[in-house]
Amino acid sequence: MTIGINIAVPSRLDVSSAEKLLNTLSRPDLFKKEPILDFRRCDHVELGAGYRIGNALRKLSEATNLTVLVVAQDFSQSPSSEWFLNFTRSGLGPAIAAHAATVLAGERDVTEELRSYYQRALEVPSQNSVYFPDLHLGRLDVEDESRFSRILLGQFRFLNVTPKSFDERALASLAGMCFEAVQNTVDHAGKKPLEPGSKILSYLSLRYYKKSDRQEEGAFSSYLRRAVQQVGSEEEIRFVEIVVNDDGVGIPARESQTLDIYSGSPAIEDQALERALINSSVKLRAQDSQIRGGIAGQGYRRIIESLKQLRAFASLRTGRCLATFDGISPVQTVFKLMPSSHGLPFAPMPGTALQIVVPFRSIDDEKAHQQPLF
Repeated sequence: MTIGINIAVPSRLDVSSAEKLLNTLSRPDLFKKEPILDFRRCDHVELGAGYRIGNALRKLSEATNLTVLVVAQDFSQSPSSEWFLNFTRSGLGPAIAAHAATVLAGERDVTEELRSYYQRALEVPSQNSVYFPDLHLGRLDVEDESRFSRILLGQFRFLNVTPKSFDERALASLAGMCFEAVQNTVDHAGKKPLEPGSKILSYLSLRYYKKSDRQEEGAFSSYLRRAVQQVGSEEEIRFVEIVVNDDGVGIPARESQTLDIYSGSPAIEDQALERALINSSVKLRAQDSQIRGGIAGQGYRRIIESLKQLRAFASLRTGRCLATFDGISPVQTVFKLMPSSHGLPFAPMPGTALQIVVPFRSIDDEKAHQQPLF
């Protein structure tokens, strides 16, 4: 193996440090080397961080031989609970298995063991965590919404959520929102202008959380304060977190029909995303996806209506863009583009990750774990 550049992942990988790492992983010089991504010190992956780094691995692996270092363990059996909590639940573990050329655990090459582990275990529901992989390959039926809803809501028994946690209208909104997001992945993730045959990872994940970390600033912090006031007290409020993610073409490139948009003017990329979220007609222009019901571009409108109904918060990360939607805000009607902490464009992230936090009042969660939301 040719030794290239060694990149150490911090022990605590949160959203901020993940964005910094994305900057490193998108450096042009890195694609001319054989990087070694070292996760051996990483013992905590906050939600929202895993999919950012996981998606970056797809593009990196296409250009070079990527080696990943992890803590020594046996993937031929069941890995440690820490691996599940920090890597599987965050989406980072499946991305490593899908895209790394070599995975070393201590002195052992565990590449095939890790891939085999996820092939047999990823779709097995765990307490408070459910995965549906390979969305872009049609693993969930997006032609029959009633059937989709039955399958999805049937998995909620693993999430410590009872039918009494949501009323009938809220359940319909939740299922419809997921249906639209998954359908978008099927219709767009692997399509033009992405290179045909690109190896894509996609999934829908559902997770339950009993509490959330306090945050001092930002859109989500403001949302949480109002959620506690409107949904339930800190002792009563619980959360379902939904992530629909793919590391494919990304919304701006799909809307503009060019991958060059990720290296051009950030303003043009922002405009492409805004068009797509309001009323995209890219299916009509690309002529490579089914137009259902004779109407295109209604998916995100319906998602926004559901977010309002559920009083949920959504974060959308794609390309160099981050957009959020606050379902409690009385004035927000569209996704709002957010600047980075320094007011600059974010580093490019392949694909599209829609992360949704749905609050609800606790009914009975004696078995719920204490993992923070973010």
